[in-house]
Amino acid sequence: MITNKWFKRDEDLSEIINLRKDIFGVDGKDVFDEFSFNLGIYENGEELVGIGRLSVKEDKIFIDYVGVKENYRKRYYGDFILRILIKKASDMGLERVYIKCSSKFEVYLDRLNFELEKEKGEKSMFLWKGDLPNGCCK
Repeated sequence: MITNKWFKRDEDLSEIINLRKDIFGVDGKDVFDEFSFNLGIYENGEELVGIGRLSVKEDKIFIDYVGVKENYRKRYYGDFILRILIKKASDMGLERVYIKCSSKFEVYLDRLNFELEKEKGEKSMFLWKGDLPNGCCK
C-alpha cells in the first residue's frame, strides 16, 4: 500500500533531505524549505520511496525535487507524486504552478496539462493551469 505524508517547515525533514541527497546529490535543507510543503511517499507505510516539493520562488509556486528511489521507479510513483502536488496547489486556490526541468519531459507534462512557457538551455519552464486530467499514467 502506498501512503503519503506532508512535511511543513517546522517538522523534521531529515528523512526527506536524505532521500533528496541520494536522488539529486544535494546536501541539506535549502532556503526554500522554510516556506515549502514537502511530500513523502511511503511503501507499506514504512519506507520512504519518493519525494516532491511545492515551494515559492521568484514570486511563483514551483514543483521541484520530484524523485523516486531507483529500485521503485517504473511503478508510476512519480506520476502519483506530481498529481498530489498539483492537487495540493489547487486546494490552496492556486491556479498556476511551474516546473523547471529538462524538455525531454514535455510529452509527459503535457498529459498533466502543463504547457511549455519558456525554453532556456537544458532546462525549460512549464506552467500548469487548470484541472488534472482523469486517469493515471497514460
